[in-house]
Order: sequence, then structure tokens, then C-alpha cells
Amino acid sequence: LNARAEGPALDAMVVGAGPVGVLIASELASRGCQVRIIDKLQEQMLQTRASGIAAHSMEVLPEAVVGKILSTSKHVVHARLWETQDKGSGQLVGDIDFRPMKTSAAFKGMRSQMQWLTEKQLTEHLESFPRVQDPRQCMAIERGVE
Repeated sequence: LNARAEGPALDAMVVGAGPVGVLIASELASRGCQVRIIDKLQEQMLQTRASGIAAHSMEVLPEAVVGKILSTSKHVVHARLWETQDKGSGQLVGDIDFRPMKTSAAFKGMRSQMQWLTEKQLTEHLESFPRVQDPRQCMAIERGVE
């Protein structure tokens, strides 16, 4: 795969710099792959679309990222989901008790934090790897690329 005719050959191109895209790019780079990560957005999205981080997800995250998430996230043991109606009223649509969940001994239940913060922590890890185009520079997300 050669994403640019003038650039070096790539092993992978990751499209999308959400949590999964950044994690995939980091994992590939940590294994010596030449990776390019692009995102169509000019800036990181601040809207949270996923705030929960499951115990099984924590098990596969890089150790440095896990430490940051544990220090900045909240441990969720119970959640109530509300659907907002007109004029601010709401209706309960879900009630979840995470305590009986079967999870790993290391990471019980669910962690929660804003998605942009998880992406920031994953991006900091990604930036610890050399950049494909110039190994003297660190990897970075190329934004505004379609």
C-alpha cells in the first residue's frame, strides 16, 4: 500500500482518529508497521459518543494508557439511562447494575470518562512512535484529510 506516490511504502492506513482508530494505529506502530492515520475532521471532536470503557477493553489497552484512564475516569457500579422529553422532562429507559458483571479481577465493571479525554490519552501514546514520513518526528494524526 502506497498512499502517496512520493512517500514511503505503508503497511497500513487507518482512517478515523476516534478511540479505535488511534488504538489500532498505536498497536500496529508498536509492532514495527509503517502506519499513517488520517481523519476528515480538522480538530478533535469534543462531543462524547462513548463514555464507557469496559473491563475487557482495559485489558487490551497499552499499560501507559491504562494508568492514565484509571487516574482520570470514574468507576461505574450503577447506571440509569434517561430519555429526555420536551421541556426537560425525562423517562427512565434503563437501569443497569454493573456489580454482578463477570469481569477480570484487575478491572471490575466499567470505567467512564469523556471520549475526548480517552482519545487524548491514546493520541499521546501514539505520538511516542516515530512518524512514517520522517522517523526523526513522532507519529501524528493527519487532520482534514478525506
